[in-house]
Amino acid sequence: MKKKDKVPTKDLSDENVMEAYSTIQKWIKTIPSTLADIKENGTKEDIRNYQIQIKMVLNKLEEKLSSLKSANKKALAAYLVAGDPDISTTLELMHSFVDAGVDIIEVGVPFTDPIAEGKIIENAHHSSLKNGFILDDVCKIIKNFREYSDTPVIAMGYTNSFINPSSEVIAPKLADNGFSGVLIVDLPASEKSIINSFKEKNLELVQLIAPTTQLNLIEDFLENDPALIYYITQSGIT
Repeated sequence: MKKKDKVPTKDLSDENVMEAYSTIQKWIKTIPSTLADIKENGTKEDIRNYQIQIKMVLNKLEEKLSSLKSANKKALAAYLVAGDPDISTTLELMHSFVDAGVDIIEVGVPFTDPIAEGKIIENAHHSSLKNGFILDDVCKIIKNFREYSDTPVIAMGYTNSFINPSSEVIAPKLADNGFSGVLIVDLPASEKSIINSFKEKNLELVQLIAPTTQLNLIEDFLENDPALIYYITQSGIT
């Protein structure tokens, strides 16, 4: 068998990666209007071919949000803490969410000090940790869930859970097991290298913004181009 010529490659700088990412994001913003135009003026085959293009580029969260926007619909998101009370119940609840019409699932990564949470969610975190639940267990749940559903799943938690041992290790682990994005409650907007670690693995960023968030901080958050803004409607714990 004749040996194939090696395809020439070159290392991509962070600037190259972010430029490519920016180009994709601009294209994504045109999807709703383009799809509407194709549905009005194109054939069924045109629609099918364009939807294939979308699936090739978008991750599950982007695809869901784009689909809902095209249909002028709202998204229903539901939250649970992984591992409370156990793995099988967590998986069962996730399937129940889907059956009930949930569009996006937020999976809380158990943490020792969930400072933004009220007693009910805090107790769920502590219950999960008491059972020895770790991030690898969260990933196993999502990998299993992916065998049955393509519903977008967001890993929601606190910075320490996403940088231990490093974001470069955690990001591919989340992506390879089927997560669609991350919501890191206490991550500063200035932590570009951490944010880029996840974006480079096609994990979208969901950004928290509160009524008390200062305008300059909002601008900093938006510079990171989040796929979704999670607006906290009131001050205090959840």
